[in-house]
Amino acid sequence: MNVDQLSILRSRLDRHLSRRREAVAQAKAERLALTEARRDVKASAKAQELLQKVAQTVQRLAHVRVSRVVTRCLESVFGEEAYEFRLAFERKRGKTEARPVFVRDGNELGPRDVGGGVVDLTSYALRLASLMLTRPGLRKILVLDEPFKHLSVNHSAAVREMLMGLSKEMSIQHFIVTHNQLLRGEGVKVIDMDEIKNR
Repeated sequence: MNVDQLSILRSRLDRHLSRRREAVAQAKAERLALTEARRDVKASAKAQELLQKVAQTVQRLAHVRVSRVVTRCLESVFGEEAYEFRLAFERKRGKTEARPVFVRDGNELGPRDVGGGVVDLTSYALRLASLMLTRPGLRKILVLDEPFKHLSVNHSAAVREMLMGLSKEMSIQHFIVTHNQLLRGEGVKVIDMDEIKNR
C-alpha cells in the first residue's frame, strides 16, 4: 500500500471516528433528555394526583354545604315529607359534572321525578347557597321573579317563615316578584304593582 492510499484510508477512518463520536454524544444527550422526560412525567403524574385530591376535597366540602342548605330549605317547607338533597359528581367528557339527586325513603330521584314545587324550592336554595359560598363575598341580595310559582298554595306560610328566618339569620335581603299574596307577612315590605299602575 502506498502513502496516498494510506492517507485516503486515514481520512476515511477519521471521518468515521468523528461520526461515531457525534453519534455517541447525541445518544448520551438523548439518554439524558429521556431521563429528564421520565422525571417530568412522574412529577406531572404526582401533580395531577394532588390536584385530583384537592378537587375531590373541594367537591366534598361544596357538596356538604350546598346539600345542607337545600335540604334545610326543603325540610322547613315540607317537614317530614321532605326530600334529602345531594349532588352526585360524575366524570363525563374529561370533566366533573354535578347531578342533583333527591333522596326519599332510600330511593334516589331526579328533578323530573319530584314535583315542580320541590324543584322551585331547590332552585331557590341553590341560588342562596351559591350566594353564601361566593368568594369574595357578594352583597347578600336575591332578586327573584315568581320563584315558588309551582309550589302548592298550602305551603305558602311555611315558605314565608323560611324566607323571614333566612333573612334574619343570614342577613339576606329578598326582592321577590310574586302574585302569591300569602307570602306577605310582618316585616315584609310589599310594593303592589297594580297600585303603581293605577296612579
